[in-house]
Amino acid sequence: MSGSKNPLYVDIMALHPEVTGSCIFCVVKDAILKKSVKFVVDCGLFQELAHEDLNEKEFPFKPENLDFVLITHNHLDHIGRVPFLVKQGFNKNIYTTTGTSLFLRKAWNNTTEILERKAKLKNQKPLYEKDDVLYTLSKVKACEFCKPIKVADNVEVTFYMNGHVPGASIVHVRISSCFSEEDINLIFTGDYKKDNIFFDVDPLPKELLNLPVSIICESTYGDMTSSEISYTFEDNIKNAIREGKTNIVIPAFSFARTQELLYKLKNMQDNNLIPKTYQIYLDGKLSQSFTTIFLTHAEMLGFKNEMIDFLPKGLKNIYKEERFAIMKDERPKIIITSAGMGSYGPAQMHIPEVITRKNGLIHFTGYMAEGTLGRDLQEAKQGDMVKIGGIIKKKLADVLYTNEFSSHAKQDEIIELLNKFNCKKLVLFNHGESATKEQIAKVAFENIKAKNIGILGNDVLFRVGPYGLIKTMTTKFC
Repeated sequence: MSGSKNPLYVDIMALHPEVTGSCIFCVVKDAILKKSVKFVVDCGLFQELAHEDLNEKEFPFKPENLDFVLITHNHLDHIGRVPFLVKQGFNKNIYTTTGTSLFLRKAWNNTTEILERKAKLKNQKPLYEKDDVLYTLSKVKACEFCKPIKVADNVEVTFYMNGHVPGASIVHVRISSCFSEEDINLIFTGDYKKDNIFFDVDPLPKELLNLPVSIICESTYGDMTSSEISYTFEDNIKNAIREGKTNIVIPAFSFARTQELLYKLKNMQDNNLIPKTYQIYLDGKLSQSFTTIFLTHAEMLGFKNEMIDFLPKGLKNIYKEERFAIMKDERPKIIITSAGMGSYGPAQMHIPEVITRKNGLIHFTGYMAEGTLGRDLQEAKQGDMVKIGGIIKKKLADVLYTNEFSSHAKQDEIIELLNKFNCKKLVLFNHGESATKEQIAKVAFENIKAKNIGILGNDVLFRVGPYGLIKTMTTKFC
């Protein structure tokens, strides 16, 4: 069926080939009125080494021609290039949830500092600067959950709760036309998880679940099931304390992961699993800022009563001027520090100090991309020589990892989500490594009732109408 026989359709294409750099470009066409609406869902930084050079490429569309931008949640691989989009000419509204809007200023300003440092080393101009961030923030429109927002003459957007992180959303985009009896209903899952320790996730309304929908679904961990997760963090910390490890460093992502770890350590304290002799520290300006927002906006973020104060007893922040003294202090301590993969933030200073100590433990708590310090240390054997910041160190400390804190749905949970929708016309898997997207697509083919299942990359355009897929076309956007 050709586009000419479908007066209303939308072309959907991804600018990201795999996980990071998330950006979905959509062009709505009304063939009778000869009008179009263009928008993107997310616009993130590429973090894989193989795709990092894509950050500095211009967009394969004119940013000034976009009608609006939607942000699903506050993670760098989903928001990191939004100020660059603005710098390149986009000057209309950016819609996101109220919860997500609370964190954007801190996230973008911190990213600006990192980009400026990188650019200085390369003798280049940064991707964007703080003035770009300031202007970008002026375009942000905070939206409540479950309340439809008209973003264009024929486009309405509704954000629904998502357990991925505080403020995260599943986005329903409804596209209508006076010349079409049926609407096009697009569901963007964003990064998805069905629950969260900080808040209860409201179920999706029945009226949404009964609509004929085309779903654009993440697949980050679509190659593993929830039964494969090993819950080892608490035992690892207990064992380290029992073995006399008095220097414990926990690199963690600043947003959501750090706060969850603080709550985990608090529970361990309450259960007398961490001796009172161990001082717990939090290092990293962004981690401290996000933690303050969690505490001061707990009610706005919908936190459970028991989560309003999630801090361990006696928690102390580490500030730059005292970091070296605390690192050298031999008294027992646990330090949560940014960044999660070890390559940035104060972790770059703590890790070289602890890696050479037999009484040290470096415990990673999330995915570590190839080429990062965390991955290198994880793969090195005890006693190996490792290079950290150009200096050779001997790995004497224990280096451990757990995947239990992942905020992404696993294969079985993705299938569970998709099966909640009763009239699936099209399911497109995106935001996953190539092999993972293929694997979850095959599993979905056998386990969900959908008219069509596809893989959204940066090489294929999907034309979608009210009843799902119209056709696909080969393209190349990155």
